[in-house]
Amino acid sequence: MLSKKMTVSLTSLITIFALAFVVPSAMAQFEIKLSVGDADMSFADGNQVVYGSAITIKIMSTKVINFQGTDDAASGTDLGDDDFTVIAYNKLGGQVVSGAPTLGAISIDGTADGMHYMADLSSLAAPASDAAANVAITRVLVYLPKETVELADPRAELDGTTRKAAGKNKEASIELHYVAAAEGDAGPDAIPVGQPVVNKIERVGSELRPVTADTFEVLITLSEEPRKDGFKKDHIDVSHATAGDPTFLDMMMETRASAGTFTAGDLASSGRNMMLYRYIVVITPKYENKNDIVVKVKSFYDQEKMMPKMYMPPAANGYTEGMDQLTVKVGQEILKDKAAGLEVVIPKEIRIPASGWTVFAKNEGNSGIVNNPGNDKDEPKANERTPAQLKYNLVGLGGLPNLETFLANGGTIDLIGSGLYISEIMWGSD
Repeated sequence: MLSKKMTVSLTSLITIFALAFVVPSAMAQFEIKLSVGDADMSFADGNQVVYGSAITIKIMSTKVINFQGTDDAASGTDLGDDDFTVIAYNKLGGQVVSGAPTLGAISIDGTADGMHYMADLSSLAAPASDAAANVAITRVLVYLPKETVELADPRAELDGTTRKAAGKNKEASIELHYVAAAEGDAGPDAIPVGQPVVNKIERVGSELRPVTADTFEVLITLSEEPRKDGFKKDHIDVSHATAGDPTFLDMMMETRASAGTFTAGDLASSGRNMMLYRYIVVITPKYENKNDIVVKVKSFYDQEKMMPKMYMPPAANGYTEGMDQLTVKVGQEILKDKAAGLEVVIPKEIRIPASGWTVFAKNEGNSGIVNNPGNDKDEPKANERTPAQLKYNLVGLGGLPNLETFLANGGTIDLIGSGLYISEIMWGSD
């Protein structure tokens, strides 16, 4: 047994090791969170705010802090408007200096509890024209560097008389995406904001060739980002195949033949941010027949928070090939390039309906195929087949004609409404 003295020593040793792995104090810095409250008008990621509206930045600290409201260059420890950096970007990602918004004086938000503050961000005017939209401000970053603001309590988190890092704030930021205020206000030549549409459905890869692979991919371009929990494989309408869940590929600018002018074939956004959204969908053909595979999109809601808009598919005769519908030819053959006289094993997974095919086999007993007695449309009884056996319309060895005699006497073979699979032919008197 360990003595009491050794127990104390081991406890001390464990304590020393535990202290050695304590997370540095910088990891315990308090948080300051930035938000826009009800100004966010979209379910999309980030914060979508409207051009021309006054945006209030909510500032919430997890610890009590002091604030000055305006310039705080003297102390550098209280919350002030000069602690924040505001950076503006255009649609192409370039930084915009001229006309960038600024953050106003900070004030108390609600109760004076030392943790809730706010400041107004100056408003932005919408681009004067669509041609100017690419260089206008569309995104703004409001940024608070770490260790800019300190705790209000002068006794907290001190190392002598110097404030420890744990008594200072973590980095905080918020990004605002500016969007059109209402339909058609993004410029005189703009397409009015309206219901979402499917701009394009296209094959990825060999678009002109019939599909023969196990799977193929289609690229779907939408005029508006679907709500995050709404655009799934259940919203892909596909015939004679199955679809996987759409995978978001990228967001791209709408296309125009010239600045400010849409023409036939251009891809136009119906959303407020005038962007297009592309998704990859994996399609798995069934190959149970030679029917074309047709891919469409079912209805979905856009990201609008207040009054979401819905994409409604057109009537049955209203689809446009290559836009809201894609038709893919099927090129795979179940049976390929079989030379004359070659015996073919029919795989169990290939089902040949009794009323649709005639199968000739040299050995009925070993073929794995059950000949249905009587009416060939009837299902075989349980004692007439095994679970692995399939139902075929079979002509066994005894039914094979002497084709030499048959054809010499004027006989013909007519295939009406059925296919023919011949695994072996007995020709002539032998």
